Amino acid sequence: MDEIFRSAIVQRHNIAISGGTEEFSSRLSLEYTDREGTLMGTYSKNLVARLNSKWTVNKYVRIREDASWRNYEVNDANTSSAESGVILSALQMPRNATPYYADGSFGGTVPLQADYIDKYGDNYSDIHGDATNPLRTLLGHTDLNKRSTFTASTFLDIMEPIKGLNFTSRFTYKQTNYFDRYYRTRQTEPGKPNLDNRLSYDSYREPQWDWENTLTYDRIFGAHNLGLMVSTTANEYQYRSFSATGHDFTNESAALMYFSQAGHFDNPTDSYYKDRNFSMVSRASYSYSNRYFMTASIRRDYAGRLPKGEKYGDFPSLTAAWKLTSESWMPKIDNLDMLKIRASWGKIGNLGSIAYGYGNPALSSLIIGSGDVGGQVGIDTPVAIGTYLQSGYNSSLSWETSEQVNIGIDALLFSNRLNLTLDYFNKNTKGLIKEQDTGWPSTIGLEPMLINDGVVNNRGFEMSANWSDKINNHLNYFVGGNLSTLRNRVTDIGQANALGIKPVWTSGGSFKDLEPFRTVEGSPLYSFYLIENDGVFMTDEEAASYVNSAGNPIQPNAKAGDLKFIDKDGSGDIDSEDKVFMGNAMASLSYSINAGFTWDNFTFSMMLQGVSGVKLFNAYKFATLNESLGSFNRSREILKALDGPNADVPRITMSDPNANFSTESSYYLEDGDYLRIKNVALTYSITDWLNQIELFKGSGTTCDITLSCDNLLTLTDYSGIDPEVGGVGLDTGQYPVSRTFSLGFKLNF
Repeated sequence: MDEIFRSAIVQRHNIAISGGTEEFSSRLSLEYTDREGTLMGTYSKNLVARLNSKWTVNKYVRIREDASWRNYEVNDANTSSAESGVILSALQMPRNATPYYADGSFGGTVPLQADYIDKYGDNYSDIHGDATNPLRTLLGHTDLNKRSTFTASTFLDIMEPIKGLNFTSRFTYKQTNYFDRYYRTRQTEPGKPNLDNRLSYDSYREPQWDWENTLTYDRIFGAHNLGLMVSTTANEYQYRSFSATGHDFTNESAALMYFSQAGHFDNPTDSYYKDRNFSMVSRASYSYSNRYFMTASIRRDYAGRLPKGEKYGDFPSLTAAWKLTSESWMPKIDNLDMLKIRASWGKIGNLGSIAYGYGNPALSSLIIGSGDVGGQVGIDTPVAIGTYLQSGYNSSLSWETSEQVNIGIDALLFSNRLNLTLDYFNKNTKGLIKEQDTGWPSTIGLEPMLINDGVVNNRGFEMSANWSDKINNHLNYFVGGNLSTLRNRVTDIGQANALGIKPVWTSGGSFKDLEPFRTVEGSPLYSFYLIENDGVFMTDEEAASYVNSAGNPIQPNAKAGDLKFIDKDGSGDIDSEDKVFMGNAMASLSYSINAGFTWDNFTFSMMLQGVSGVKLFNAYKFATLNESLGSFNRSREILKALDGPNADVPRITMSDPNANFSTESSYYLEDGDYLRIKNVALTYSITDWLNQIELFKGSGTTCDITLSCDNLLTLTDYSGIDPEVGGVGLDTGQYPVSRTFSLGFKLNF
């Protein structure tokens, strides 16, 4: 681990110049960021140039331009793969392996000393394991990954030709060009050799445009405040890509890393698709005497990617609020400055999981060769090309729709020093877009089609409270926090079959052969469905005495130190019918606390962030404590098993006869609750000192120096690398959150 991780440097510099007149003004800014990754060899470099300009033609017409150019260069690494993730590879390399051999080449799982090889052999399948040196993965390949994006937005503003009437037209053009050149040398060191060197080129081009036109009318008539808006938005997105890969380079020097030196090529691939959308929105808002507020809107969307007849979606919304403290009959309450009640209802549509061009299904091709050269071109081998429909097509696929109700209260108290907000939300997402993973035959040669199926309900409370005050002219402070609760349930999972049995969703993810998820009606999405573990057998006699009603052992292969599984259905053995639902990765409570103060030239702030009610499936244990996988290095935690039976680590065995690790059990399940010091920052202003220098007197120059730290400390009982796993809570040893120390210098002149 020490070889692959490092303390990384991040540097960020920006400069901006602005000026102009009342008729014309502009601002030019440049920003450069060079971020080393905490994994060796990883980095991200980003150069951004922006130009903003404004030209006021006359009192009715104004033209604005926002243009930017971004250039990215990135080199990252896979950390989550069960086979080649660099964090897992670092752990699995033998403890006596060297990162590099004496000749400077990458070390393998076997030392090169002759006496060692004579005694232990050089076969990775013996005692060394087929692990890959993670430094080889991080540093042994050449990867040039660049992306540049140009964006230009032009605005035309027509300002009040009639009082209260305004019009804005915005046209945006954006184009991204991507290029990746990846060269992998032969991997010859013992462990997991790979003699296939290759050079790959991947590129794509993404032109897109958006055109938005908005007309607004806002007027105040006495106590009446009226606002009207109509808007249209049209956009088009295109994607064109090309990739090619060559193999068998005789010479691996950098000067010869070109296709002309390749022995053979994979069949090149290319793709093209286009997506078009159009939206119309109208909105009306009204308020009376700063007491009653109401807004209604309707949105109609057209989605080019949907099948014919399903392209349109209508999404209305309505909000209302009542400020009680503006009522004349409302009694004055000490320390209550404002009290407002609000409510809202609305629908939105989602298409994020539908591929572009879905409404016009494309055929896929399969290139069939002979022997080991199938799929290659430029060789003397018969090749057949087949064309086929890869996935089922659903001509009725439509919008996934979310309908949400909110009820809230806002209050200001103690001369506006305390700001309170309380919200209740209830959201139903209908027609979930998902693969038809139930009832789809596996013998027809088609992958499952997308369908709209099921209803998911999310509801909970959100509350925030913020207090700010000053003690004297030198010291002021603030403290605040927010928390939210969440209850997730699948309220409708689809139509029952002829026997009245509802479908079951098994999607969610897997690691090796572990598939811990199941979703049924009435349960949360992606619930953990596991066999309950009741510790370990302390003696062989205890294992033998764990019998069914007929006197037969429930776990016949169990011995002291093996996990004890609960026979939940009472069948007398352990099988999938003994699984029970055991929570999910969605936090039932999320919260944060922020506080700070300003004292003369010093400013201090900090933020704490945490979650509660989270369950995580620590699949990392499968690879780090499981001796039956093979001759990999293990976590030192496995040594606990040598101290006698304990619940932390089952007994060490090369065959795992009790299926301690291959059973999807609660042994892997852990609490993922944590409290993290998310940020601490201290700023000192040297403006007063600077203005004592003759050069800066009266210039308005300001200067601040800031020292900050992100992710300073995490408090958790979770045994994995980091409790902030994300997703559905399947931890395979993902890249952890980095602790970052920053020193900032800001000068305005």
